[in-house]
Amino acid sequence: MKIRAVFKILAVACVLATVTAAQAATIGINTFNDFWSSGDYGIKSSSTTAGAVSQSNWNNWDLGRGHLVEWNSTDTKWDSKADNDEYLDSDGSATTLSVSYSYGGNNVGNETGTSSGDQVLMSSLLQAGGGGDDTVDIGLSDVPYSTYDVIVYYAEFSGHTGSHIITATDGTTTYYADIGGFDEIHTQSTATTSGDVSGESTYVKFSGLSGDTTISVDNNGTSWKAGVAGLQIVPEPTTMALLGLGGLGVLIRRRRR
Repeated sequence: MKIRAVFKILAVACVLATVTAAQAATIGINTFNDFWSSGDYGIKSSSTTAGAVSQSNWNNWDLGRGHLVEWNSTDTKWDSKADNDEYLDSDGSATTLSVSYSYGGNNVGNETGTSSGDQVLMSSLLQAGGGGDDTVDIGLSDVPYSTYDVIVYYAEFSGHTGSHIITATDGTTTYYADIGGFDEIHTQSTATTSGDVSGESTYVKFSGLSGDTTISVDNNGTSWKAGVAGLQIVPEPTTMALLGLGGLGVLIRRRRR
């Protein structure tokens, strides 16, 4: 096969892999309490975008019901989903994902507003205790991606001001973060010790995960109330790029015939 043809195939394959990675579906989960918030803290429209990795088709998990709900625009209320455990991806397609939750309370949270998807995402939380060291434990199983990242968003209960350290771990890596208010900008903490924390942030990211995963978030035994506002499961670009390289092999074999 001519060298020029090889370069053409490589160029096409690289473009395909890049585009595929950029278009890969993600899974977003927003937590809220319909009873306490009158429904305002759920992401009502499937077209509303939110997240550090911007996506639509957010799944809403209602703390009061203990399962997924969907907005009924006709009756202007939240209804239980026909399939309470069916998580959609950002394309609106059903996934195999299964999620379990264990948490200390169910406070509404930040009260950041409801004028944008990100405000709604950050306005409620799964509470990690109210005065003890209770944790929020989120178990992910049957994740539809071979390798993936998990973005964990966290918030604190309204009225609790000052600098507070919260930790999140996947059992291998622990991240520390200084939790604070939300100003429409998502900021990641990469600190792995409390001494490395610099400035307030809104999320941490666990990378290169595979199989089943449990994420635990701890308020470190302080008397303020904080916890998980939501999370996203994002397939790693390297996984999608490998799919593109698999297509490259097919192209090369066809050129040799």
